[in-house]
Amino acid sequence: MEYPMDKTICGAKSRSNGGAPCKLSPLANGRCRFHGGKTPIKHGLYTKKAVEERQTVRALLKQAKNMLESDSVAF
Repeated sequence: MEYPMDKTICGAKSRSNGGAPCKLSPLANGRCRFHGGKTPIKHGLYTKKAVEERQTVRALLKQAKNMLESDSVAF
């Protein structure tokens, strides 16, 4: 069953209500907070600083691994 998209409701189809559309108010992207709206949780996993830190750690680990595998390391 097709429902007309109304700009005053989210309109996402429900699984529990026989496919009836969601009746919550949409955000700017056209969906409500439950169906593709903005996430309230902020994190810095992909910030420039976090990406650079991970790259630095990977480079240091690779360097340490290479040093341990090479014959030039004397203990």
